[in-house]
Amino acid sequence: MRLVKPALDVGIALAAAEPAAMLAFYRERVGLTVDHDLPLGGGRLQARHHWGDSIVKLNHRRGGEVPGVPTGWGPVTFLGPGLEEATGLEDPEGNGVRLAPAETRRLELDLRVVDPAASARFFAGLGLPVEDGRVAVGQSALRLVAAPSAEPPGGLDGTGIRYVTFQVDRADAAHAEALDAGGREGMAPRTLGDVARISFVIEPGGHWIELSQRASLTGSLEP
Repeated sequence: MRLVKPALDVGIALAAAEPAAMLAFYRERVGLTVDHDLPLGGGRLQARHHWGDSIVKLNHRRGGEVPGVPTGWGPVTFLGPGLEEATGLEDPEGNGVRLAPAETRRLELDLRVVDPAASARFFAGLGLPVEDGRVAVGQSALRLVAAPSAEPPGGLDGTGIRYVTFQVDRADAAHAEALDAGGREGMAPRTLGDVARISFVIEPGGHWIELSQRASLTGSLEP
């Protein structure tokens, strides 16, 4: 799998009907930079924010989102210049957040799974460097955390961190590669207008990953 940008993106679904408190936390307390709002249809809107090369997507819908089954994603750690070390933070909806000083802006995300070794083999099968439970996704990273008593995680429906996104050169090829590496199909590749061709795969721990071939990054949406 070939990444076309050196970072992963994070999708967070909001419970609140009015997103003001969540937007203020991530913009003012954390310091994310506003990108733009992307209408998703069905009364849903994605407020997109930059943190280094990563995009943090705050997805909210008219009337709010139903909580659903929790996932094993998070806490998310934001590293960057000017940040003071802070652990145990929570955003207004209870999602775990850490802050840490670093020379450049990047993020790391915990992934709690029953069998970290199985998830590590999957990510290694995608060609991502894995060392001591840390999966490098460009400058960002996933940190595999053993959670032996964890319940099966929820999918895309629900609140909190529901998925991550890898920006790839060809979504169809990356999708097939992920299935060969031991993942399961969440959603077959499809094209979204002239913006992106995307699919979803499910890693061995049951967590959803979006594979996105974005036209602004690849110059083409050909499969």
